[in-house]
Amino acid sequence: MKKSIAFITKVAFALTALTFFSCRDVIFETIRGEVELDDAKVSGDINSIVRYTMGGTEYLFADNGRLWRKSMAQTTKKVTKTNSDGTKTEVDTYTNNPTDAAPYGGKWYEFSKKGIADDAHVIHLAADETVLYALTGVLKKDSDTGYNVVTKKTLYYHTSDETEEWQEVTFYNSEGERDTTVIAPKLAAQLYCTNSIQKAHRRAYLCLENSTIYKLEAGAAKQLKGTGSATGVLDYPSTNCVSCAWIETSFNTGAEDKVYFSSYAAMITDETSTSEASIMYYGNGSDVYYIRKDSDPTQATNWTKSISLSTIYALAYTATHLVAGTKEGLLYATLENDVPTTKVTLANTSSTLSSYYRVQNVIAADPSLPATAGDLYATTIIYGSTTSTGANVKNVGLWSYYPGRNKWNRE
Repeated sequence: MKKSIAFITKVAFALTALTFFSCRDVIFETIRGEVELDDAKVSGDINSIVRYTMGGTEYLFADNGRLWRKSMAQTTKKVTKTNSDGTKTEVDTYTNNPTDAAPYGGKWYEFSKKGIADDAHVIHLAADETVLYALTGVLKKDSDTGYNVVTKKTLYYHTSDETEEWQEVTFYNSEGERDTTVIAPKLAAQLYCTNSIQKAHRRAYLCLENSTIYKLEAGAAKQLKGTGSATGVLDYPSTNCVSCAWIETSFNTGAEDKVYFSSYAAMITDETSTSEASIMYYGNGSDVYYIRKDSDPTQATNWTKSISLSTIYALAYTATHLVAGTKEGLLYATLENDVPTTKVTLANTSSTLSSYYRVQNVIAADPSLPATAGDLYATTIIYGSTTSTGANVKNVGLWSYYPGRNKWNRE
């Protein structure tokens, strides 16, 4: 991994207005002791992993200054596994690209940035039903501090036709008039989306530090009126919101029907590709809260605190467990009637952890599968310098769990 890419994305992430507390973050030390690590292909600070359908195929897209994608078209195949006693066993595993010979999960391929300025680095992604969005930044070294600073931010979009180029998003103010003044140099921008597994439920939003909020739709950014600065869970996006989730309830009368917004970083539902969401979760500090769809999510007293983990940055739903990206690594919570009840250890995420890493993204490829039966992805970053923490930059980036391997490893 080039140090420049890691440094660029680290600086860019800080400027996207995601606010996290400094902490001693540890993750994946166990992996080093239990399984030989693969050479990382998608390394460096990754700010987002999003679902997007392109050319009729479902993909995951990730950013690390560059763009990466991976097909989610799962098939199974036989792989010969060597056992500890030297015998060999044939086991089923997944390949997410039927034409790919990789033993676990297929490969990540770099996706073209054609149309994006040559000196721009992708710092965040989001997607709606039809369009993929990329927030980019151009960095320049500050002669006084010696650090890189963002001198320009631009929001691009790409349609589902992969032969097309990226184009700049057109902005409109609340009166429907075109606005060419947004995303000025050094202007913080929070880009987020529902990231629903069902394509029809995907929505994307952009909030700027000047308190303007936009709904992203078909390559255009349309300013929303009367959003305010409320916190908690809302049925409209306020300037403090950093996450959202799609769930149909009889209580949602806000501007964005069926979408709920949160000022907490982690928000998820139990939606699968074949079933609608019936329960919603969010992480507030170390605590996981849940609510069923027959209660009004905008009323704080309707939410129930279920379990305490560690400072939570991301959540993923599976049929058997809620998976959390936290300051203490990747944690699992057993689900009983969809309620998180007990913190448990699965795969190779146990043991004494010792380095400064944070898991800021986690996603389940197929939420209908048990946690040990489906593909999972997580990202790590170093919080602090490698000199002060002893962390290894080689372990910063994208990690995966595949059921055929039953281990977490670098992607």
